[in-house]
Amino acid sequence: MMSRETEIETEIKKLNFEIEEFKSLRKYPKNIFYIGNLSLLKRPKVSIVGSRKPLRYSQFLIKELASHLAIRGVAVVSGGAMGI
Repeated sequence: MMSRETEIETEIKKLNFEIEEFKSLRKYPKNIFYIGNLSLLKRPKVSIVGSRKPLRYSQFLIKELASHLAIRGVAVVSGGAMGI
């Protein structure tokens, strides 16, 4: 049984504060929705971008890379698209 602290967030929420970095953009989304723990975004972040139809070898390497980064406290940010 998981404790409340280790449960994975699955509820879609609307961001309720301004993002300073957006102010430098000409156009930006009025509403931002998210799933998960926002406090993770205070950590160093990396986004991994790749093919929508990756080879099995690529999937293995990216999973290994993301796991090693996460173990070291880096937040791996996903746009939610299929693939890498």
